[in-house]
This record gives sequence, structure tokens and C-alpha cells, in this order.
Amino acid sequence: MLSYGVLHGSAVKIYVNERGDSLDFRVKNKSVAPITIDFDLEMENLIPDTRERVFVVEAKSEKKLFSLSRPDMSEKWNCRYESNYRIGSADSQHDDNFLYRIPFEKGKAVKVTQGFEGKHSHSGELRYAVDWAVPEGTPVYAARGGVVIRLQEKYRKGGKEEKYRNKGNYLFVLHSDGTIGAYLHFRKKGIVVKKGDQIEEGTLIGYSGNTGYSSGPHLHFDVRAPESGKKIRTFPVSFRTEESPKEILKRGQVYAAY
Repeated sequence: MLSYGVLHGSAVKIYVNERGDSLDFRVKNKSVAPITIDFDLEMENLIPDTRERVFVVEAKSEKKLFSLSRPDMSEKWNCRYESNYRIGSADSQHDDNFLYRIPFEKGKAVKVTQGFEGKHSHSGELRYAVDWAVPEGTPVYAARGGVVIRLQEKYRKGGKEEKYRNKGNYLFVLHSDGTIGAYLHFRKKGIVVKKGDQIEEGTLIGYSGNTGYSSGPHLHFDVRAPESGKKIRTFPVSFRTEESPKEILKRGQVYAAY
């Protein structure tokens, strides 16, 4: 018996093909970005051909991940699995020499309300993130160029209640080093680029809001990559400011985009 689901979202499909005495696990990724996918397996009378359980599948490609073979064809066999995936590649390595633009109009002074390892919500996976307090409708510009790979702009409201945690508007941009720039809390229908667009640093990408898990109008930004299909990691990044060519932004300070 084999228990499996073949569809993950609209862009990622898992295929399990029975071939003689083995089962081949394949994944087709139709999205514009790589994915990282993992598997938890429960097996009876089956032997995997690898110990790997986390795999990267490149954009718009199909890949065989692993096979399970049956050592004794006369014995009953069974396989159950759970899988999870995250957009992006676990193999990504951040270019620490890159200096990011503060994602607002040049010369605009904006206060950082939460920086790296902020006590409010910047811990664990999101330990390296920055929040700026800005009024709703503030223009947001790309901090780094790349390809728009995912976005959401249908939500209208936000708040501190748990019900808002997964109801925020966002934009993800795939950078040249494989990392992803994540911009969160846009207003409803506040994103002006489309999935698949190639954008440059300084491109207008949308307008800030107060959607999702948010205590007030602001923009959240982090640079991330998946560790597995379940977890991500964020990277400490440096920005260009009017005061310094390279700066790690700190809570309570006001910085102007440069």
C-alpha cells in the first residue's frame, strides 16, 4: 500500500512511480523559482537508495529524488510519507559583500522600530529582520534587484490576534545569489509588480500597509533561504545610508535611504 498526495499548491507535484521491484519518487516544479522539499517516510519491506531527505528542485524542472526497493517481492510492503516544501534553495549562500538599499524614496528618513533579534517578533527563523514604521500607502522600492517569485495582496486587515498571522500581503524577490528578499504587510492591492517580473534595485514594488500579524502600519524586510521544506533561515544584511556606506540598522534609529 502506498499513501501519497500528488499536488502541492498549483506549481509543485509529486509523482510516485512503481517500477518492477522499486518505487521512484519524482517532483515536478513548474514555478519560476527553485524549491526545497523534504520527506518523512514510514516504510515496511522497503529500502531507500539514499539517506537524504531534503532535496532542491530547480525552477521549471522535473527531478527524480530517490527510490525505494523491495528486497523480498513475496512479502507485504507499505509506505507512507509526509512532505513539505519552501520556495527557494537550501543550497543558497548569501553574498555578504552586497549592500542593500533602504526600501523607500531616496532621502526619506524612516525610523527602525525593530531590528535584528528584536524582542517583539524577530527571533528564531526571523532573527535577522528589520521593521520600519511608515504610514499606510508609503511607496516601497526594491532593496535589491531580482525576479518576483511570489506575492499576495488580497488581505485588508491586520492586528496582534493569532487569526491574522497568515493573512498578510507580501512580496518575495529571488536574488542572484539564490536568497530571497521578503517584504511584508503591504496594503490590499498594494503591489505594482507581477510574478515573473525582473526588477532592478530601486524599482517601485508597492505601497505599505498594516495587514497580517502587525501591531501598526509598517514594512517588514528580511533576506531568507529555506533550510528544509519546513524551516527557513534569515541572514544579517548591511544597508547603505546617507551617514554610512555600510551599516547594520538598529532599533530606535532614524535612517535615510541613499
